[in-house]
Amino acid sequence: MDAGSEPRGDAAARLRTWGRNAWLLLGILLLAGAVFWLLSMFSGVVVPLVLAFVIGALLVPVVT
Repeated sequence: MDAGSEPRGDAAARLRTWGRNAWLLLGILLLAGAVFWLLSMFSGVVVPLVLAFVIGALLVPVVT
């Protein structure tokens, strides 16, 4: 073993760490994509609902 090379166990541990981090990043990206997809499915309902709440809150003083 020369001075520039690393022990085999250290390289395997680093490779395992990189692999775990890659799968973690992929899982986070898939979860974020699923959340955005679900939100886009409800966008036709959410925008009018939020608008109705805002208009209702603004008109409360007129009614009371």
